[in-house]
Amino acid sequence: MRGAAGARIALLLCPLVACLGLTACTGTDPRPVPLTFTQKIARWESASRVGWLVDTQNVGAKPFPDLTVQTVSSGSQWELDVSLCLQHENTNTSTPDDALFVCKARHPKLSDLDRFLSDSQASVLYDYYVDSLQPCLLMAGQPVTTPPSRAVFLAENRRNETWSPWQSSRLLVFGNPQDSARRYRILQAQCPPAPKW
Repeated sequence: MRGAAGARIALLLCPLVACLGLTACTGTDPRPVPLTFTQKIARWESASRVGWLVDTQNVGAKPFPDLTVQTVSSGSQWELDVSLCLQHENTNTSTPDDALFVCKARHPKLSDLDRFLSDSQASVLYDYYVDSLQPCLLMAGQPVTTPPSRAVFLAENRRNETWSPWQSSRLLVFGNPQDSARRYRILQAQCPPAPKW
């Protein structure tokens, strides 16, 4: 009787154990889903509008320029796109700094768009920051501010204001910049690497 009961329990547990190890049981894929190119463009345009408002809030009312993305490129093509834009915008904006802001907003680098993370990517990054990087920095004697909650972190990510142990650490704020850079490289080599997308 005991043998039969044990066999039945084993038959019941086998699918459960197998299910815990596989994502097919839950129907979810553990890999984070990145933003689409269109979503990245929308985030960039939103960040550009906020940036314009922040940069011009102390200067008085300036006309709000069209910050719609026109091209996305890299390397020498990006330099050419921004240069051609500047030739036109220097006559349409009040200052050279405004013209540069407008042109960079309209012609982002591909690498600029890659910094925008989906909620699933931001969640993975949060786990890395809190469970891996922050403890590593603390063990190395590097003070780090208390992280926000996951919900706050995800909300900040959507506004492109993500907390980071690196940014919250005094390493990048105080001291000689060369010493900070050297210390940063040492800690970066000692601590686990960030997730790759």
